[in-house]
Amino acid sequence: MSCSNCFKGTVHEGTPRGIEAKFNGRDTYVVEPTTDPGSPSSSPPAVKGIVVILSDAFGWKFANLRILADEMARKGQFRVYLPDFFDGRVAPLWLLDLMPKMELSGFWATLWKPYYGIRIASGLGPFLIANRPGVSMPKILPFMESLRDEAKQQHLSLGVAGYCWGGKPAVNLAHTELIDCAFTAHPSALALPGEIEKIRVPFSLAIGDTDFVMGIKEVEQTKTILKAKSDDVPSKVVVYPGAGHGFAVRGNPGNEKEKMQGIEAEDQAIEWFAAYLKTT
Repeated sequence: MSCSNCFKGTVHEGTPRGIEAKFNGRDTYVVEPTTDPGSPSSSPPAVKGIVVILSDAFGWKFANLRILADEMARKGQFRVYLPDFFDGRVAPLWLLDLMPKMELSGFWATLWKPYYGIRIASGLGPFLIANRPGVSMPKILPFMESLRDEAKQQHLSLGVAGYCWGGKPAVNLAHTELIDCAFTAHPSALALPGEIEKIRVPFSLAIGDTDFVMGIKEVEQTKTILKAKSDDVPSKVVVYPGAGHGFAVRGNPGNEKEKMQGIEAEDQAIEWFAAYLKTT
């Protein structure tokens, strides 16, 4: 299940450069590779692979994820898709402001907590009911099957990057032949050991050592399972000291450590895709 940490963090500033389009029947943010400013080449670079981002609870319009998609496309020269698998039923952004208030102490803070609790429940309830795994995977699979066919026609490999809520479906897609590799950061609601044992494609995990959703005991268990499969399935687990749940997408850019760890996790994903997304 998701916890309160899945709904905490900071909204990042920036102007996404991609487009909104209908893709395989779903609203999707799409961004293509671009040349870096100052590059002598005026033509867009060739696409080196396709990445699908499976979002956290705040969905496909969340600025943080769109900026992340832009960076993946720019740095890795991937075509990146950020689809809406929530059908618009996302967690409201005001939860990012309200959740920390539940941790405040003092007379007035305590007095307000019942109100905060009711507000939080009104925001979380509809999201959690509408987007439970049994409802979500039947939406994700047809999209990925169609995209897999298109990727093959274009001689491109296909990977997924799942964040928080999107971590579980990313891991489940790694059980299939629909993708060529997978990355996830601070996944929620994984069923261990089974969902890790079934991984069959190159897999990379970014996790903080203070993550309350996937604790260190579960991280070590995951490492052990992946190590036993290493002859057949390449894997990499990076533990970020002091990082909590959500750090790779909702960290505070005003905090230098959080900012750098977010960039490092971004680069971890891009390097993984660069290694395992190949033109065919």
